[in-house]
This record gives sequence, C-alpha cells and structure tokens, in this order.
Amino acid sequence: QSVTMWTDPLFMNEYASWSGDLDVLEPVNGGYHAKCHAFERFWLSPACRQNVSECIPMLSHEYGWLVDAFMAWSTAHAIPAAVGILGKTG
Repeated sequence: QSVTMWTDPLFMNEYASWSGDLDVLEPVNGGYHAKCHAFERFWLSPACRQNVSECIPMLSHEYGWLVDAFMAWSTAHAIPAAVGILGKTG
C-alpha cells in the first residue's frame, strides 16, 4: 500500500477529531486511515454514501494533495462527494 494522505494518521486523526465520522475510518497504530471504496480509490462523504450515483467526483494526485480539505468541506457542507486519489503516471 502506497503512502497517501489517507494512510497518514496525522491528517486522518484531525478529520476524526472534529467530525466524529468514524464510519469511514479504520483504526490503526497511531490513529486512523481513511476507508476507501470503489477500487480502494474513493472516499465517500456522508452525503454521498446512500446514493453513490449522485456523488460528485473530486480528484487529487499521487500523495493526495488537499484530500483532507475535500473531506472536511464535503462533510461540513453536506456535499455528496466521492474524493479520489489518482495513482502515479508514467
């Protein structure tokens, strides 16, 4: 498993702390990792989980620049987002 913001407890612990949304986090040593769906590439916001066909894709690259912000915004503002991290190219 490659290292991304989703597997970095520094970022995911912050999300857990303020949101309390533990349904999409996996406990690991030192805190949490994001629990992803759809080919293990997408994290689903609370507003997206009941009907994934209405999710708005929000994409980042490699390490997952800003996925923690995408997670926070979509949770706080009830945005039906499917947040994804694209793999390395080339």
